[in-house]
Amino acid sequence: MMSQQQFAADLKGSQSSVRESKLVGELTNTVLSCGAAVLGWIVVTGSGAAIPLTGGTSSAITYLAVAASTASSVQCINGAYRSGNEIFDQDQNDFVDSQQWYQDISTVLDVVSIAGAGAAAATTVKTIKLLHLSSGKSYAAILGNLSRAERKRLTQEIIRMNQPGISNSLIKKLVKTGIILHVTLD
Repeated sequence: MMSQQQFAADLKGSQSSVRESKLVGELTNTVLSCGAAVLGWIVVTGSGAAIPLTGGTSSAITYLAVAASTASSVQCINGAYRSGNEIFDQDQNDFVDSQQWYQDISTVLDVVSIAGAGAAAATTVKTIKLLHLSSGKSYAAILGNLSRAERKRLTQEIIRMNQPGISNSLIKKLVKTGIILHVTLD
């Protein structure tokens, strides 16, 4: 039979393993949120740079990516704060977790972050398919380097997708004036 002291020691031990488990969970969530934030800001930079190339149509993706990246960044900061609390002040996390406003905000941030990641993934898939169709190369080859001629053809096809009926001379004029950046510029 177990004494009261042994029982109390076992109970404390099980409580600390629950706290260790929560700490691991908080650290995992923090790493995932911070990773998503970094990737999101990379997408923002890429889609922002593509705005002139796509005639402004990628600006919607850029706005969505900014929202998702901001949400992930807020989650990253929150995760770092919660991880610190799990080490130094567990009661603070327990209190905040019991608040409805906190649960609602966390859910909204999760939804915005996931929606942005989904939009970025869809855009990436669309771009890779466009590259596949325009170059005739396999998907593996597409992920390698494109030749100058292939980049030029891709640029023209993207412009034509966004501005149906645009003439070759107008594309050349827009590229020459710098209104549309040509991917063939090294």
